Amino acid sequence: MKIGIWHEKIVGKVQTDEKTFQDYATKYIKFIKDNNIQRAFFLLMDPGKKFGTYAKNGWIEKYWLNKLPTNCEAGLVMDTEPTSTWVGANTIFKNGDTMELAFQYVSNLNKTSNKKITCLGFDYENVAAYYSKQGENWIESLWKKYCPNITLDYGYNPKGPPPKPQGNYSYPEIYWVGELAPVGCKGKEGSKCKCPNTPYCKNNGDPTTLLNGKLGDYIENHKSWLSQPNVWPMFSVECLSQTNCVGSPYTKTNPCGVVDAFGTWTKDDFMKFLNTVESKYGITQAMMYEWNYIPTDWLTTPPPTLFNRIITSCKLLIKKYLSI
Repeated sequence: MKIGIWHEKIVGKVQTDEKTFQDYATKYIKFIKDNNIQRAFFLLMDPGKKFGTYAKNGWIEKYWLNKLPTNCEAGLVMDTEPTSTWVGANTIFKNGDTMELAFQYVSNLNKTSNKKITCLGFDYENVAAYYSKQGENWIESLWKKYCPNITLDYGYNPKGPPPKPQGNYSYPEIYWVGELAPVGCKGKEGSKCKCPNTPYCKNNGDPTTLLNGKLGDYIENHKSWLSQPNVWPMFSVECLSQTNCVGSPYTKTNPCGVVDAFGTWTKDDFMKFLNTVESKYGITQAMMYEWNYIPTDWLTTPPPTLFNRIITSCKLLIKKYLSI
């Protein structure tokens, strides 16, 4: 299974304090390397506003983009809400609108960085009018203008399967797809969205049983779409019940999400789930939603298995023998 990771929120001191941002980005890079993440995103907010200080000051490039491993594609999730325009932006779909200013930022970033941004993502709920056929045409025209030497690679996390707008890539949310409705969890944090109620909690560590329910039904019914090479199904690692995740130090408002989902599982069990999805439905790539919700105990590199320890010991003995 090819794994990616989404990034849709950046709050508190991470926005404005360089040391805090550096620590945040360093942990992100380590997680990417430790888990062989092959497509990673970072949120881009308006560099003209205080909360976009990290973008204005070049910290994305310095502490994240240029630190990514060579096998990981780099992307930005573009915060280009028409209702919250960037400083100096023109009216939507006109030269110099918020979307064009964001593309100018990407173009300038790619001129100075060692690693290049090669893919862009959009949350359909935040881009409003840009989530449309007109929006797709506008984004593609800006791509040709500002990224002429990079293969077109942009997508929404869409409202649903085609004919809903997708972009030429797609990042569908495979959560809130009917699996939570039977327990009365309807999109807002609360006791019904916590353990032991949600199916993620009831089937913790048991991919097969979880997929025998509503979640598996949804994937089965849409596997021809979700298994396409330009589609990255997203699975949520939220965990409402605890505040022990990447985002915990920076906000007290639901830092780990609004529902107990895969964040209640161990990382090993979640990876087993992804492998089960691949073998059962033919889906060969998936996206973790999202970096801020990753449980802190997922950040530690697991100790080597006995087999790996034996291999390492053998390599050391061979090296020592050859040096004699």
